[in-house]
Amino acid sequence: MLKKNSNIKNTLVIIVFIIFLFTAYIIANTGGTIFEATRILDGKEYYTENTIISNSAKLSQSLIIGSLNYSVLMQSSLNVLDEDELTILRVVITNPSNYYSEIKRVSVYKNNKLLSDKGVTIPLQSSQNTIYKTGEIPLIGDLARKNTIILLFRIIDAKGIEYQKEFIYNYYYLIECRSNKDCDKGFVCDLANNARFSNDGENHYCAKICFSNNDCYENQLCRKGYCGY
Repeated sequence: MLKKNSNIKNTLVIIVFIIFLFTAYIIANTGGTIFEATRILDGKEYYTENTIISNSAKLSQSLIIGSLNYSVLMQSSLNVLDEDELTILRVVITNPSNYYSEIKRVSVYKNNKLLSDKGVTIPLQSSQNTIYKTGEIPLIGDLARKNTIILLFRIIDAKGIEYQKEFIYNYYYLIECRSNKDCDKGFVCDLANNARFSNDGENHYCAKICFSNNDCYENQLCRKGYCGY
């Protein structure tokens, strides 16, 4: 009886050790860029920002294999100040299924308006990644609010199961100001940064005037007479 308990104990120790090695292996793996946005002005690329999936996120991603929907969000740290500014988005698509799959459709939306929608056939082997890169997307948008570009991928695996992956790029489209004269009608220069558009407090931007949250765009708050976040 004692010998049997000893064998069970030894087996448990071996299992725990294997789990430890597997966890260490996962932690040792380095992260990688899965979402990249390159900003373009006057025909020149001048700024790139990205979303890097960490080791823990990699583990989480491996656990959601089979999930029908998967989203990645990037909030730009650089405000858009020029109506001619463009961006190119680059994303890494991982096969969400354990079976051979194909990306069948790629749709691009800006502020809930469809910019492009095209059928494709991009093969994805099991556990395979592929890189998708957009063309130049204009960043001119709705003033003094968060603007959103969404890349939506529809993927179908060999069993006919459909998956969706979306990559969301948020940014602020703003007018820099020194006084109210620099702003359009209905907007004022937010010198106190009540709307929280300024990252450093030194640059000032036009914000929409408000008396309550109802005067502001969706998901904005009225902060001391300025619509912001």
